[in-house]
Amino acid sequence: MPSVIENLQPLTWTNGEGVAEWPTPYRLILTAAAGTDWTNDALGGPQQHAATSLGFVPTQDFTLSARV
Repeated sequence: MPSVIENLQPLTWTNGEGVAEWPTPYRLILTAAAGTDWTNDALGGPQQHAATSLGFVPTQDFTLSARV
């Protein structure tokens, strides 16, 4: 199901629907399900992309700010 955040294009989930909260119009909180991972091994091991993400395909350059 597409999600809407002010000033962003509609967002869609990958790898199944996740948990998202919008406490303010400019703040988005995503919570990963237990046992999920999304990493790329720096030593060339297998990729772990089991976690879902919420995103969009940009139509122009943009700036992203995230606190992880």
